[in-house]
Amino acid sequence: MKKRSVIFSVLVVSLSGCATKGYVDCGPKEAEYKFFYKHPTHGEVLGTDPLYRADYQACRNEVHQRGVMINGKLVRDSEEIKKAGTSMIVDQTKRRIKEMDKAYAGSGANAGISGALAVSGINYTANKPTVKEVPVAPEYADVERANTEIEKCVSNKGWSKPRMEKSCK
Repeated sequence: MKKRSVIFSVLVVSLSGCATKGYVDCGPKEAEYKFFYKHPTHGEVLGTDPLYRADYQACRNEVHQRGVMINGKLVRDSEEIKKAGTSMIVDQTKRRIKEMDKAYAGSGANAGISGALAVSGINYTANKPTVKEVPVAPEYADVERANTEIEKCVSNKGWSKPRMEKSCK
């Protein structure tokens, strides 16, 4: 009888392992994202490919040399513009989570968990209320405009929007 329960336990563990294969999820610190871009001449390449990077850098330099308004000052330094872009993303994320918390507050759903799941990309639909779209804060409007111009320039050079793959480190 004991032998049968050991065999049954091994079988259950083996089958449960099979059920989880094919779907691997990892936390944000272990996640690695790769972006692929398509071009009619070069095919599909990683975002780090020299062909894509050269076109992206040329577009970025062109847009940044015209200048970007940051806190009322015309900035042409790419590193300073990049920092402002990062700040914009952080600000946008915080404001989006605030809106989600407001929307979830009266819905019966757990706003903190729902917000965290939504930000992490997990589709959470139980008791999901409508969340208002959060516009870019006025102080980042020109940074957003510059990013859009860079995307348009890269697209005009033949590159498609990225395809993303997620893997665990």
